Amino acid sequence: MSLVHSWGRICRRGQRMVNVIGTEAEAVDLFLELLRLKRRRRYRLRGSCIRLC
Repeated sequence: MSLVHSWGRICRRGQRMVNVIGTEAEAVDLFLELLRLKRRRRYRLRGSCIRLC
């Protein structure tokens, strides 16, 4: 299982990081930690940016 996150400017080639994780619970924990870090840096969430299946 892996968690993939990407970032960059609009209309530009961005960067991507892939974290290989053993379980779904670890992937969720990492996702929530990344979300906390972004919120701490005053990032705002947009509904269209988060797709959970």
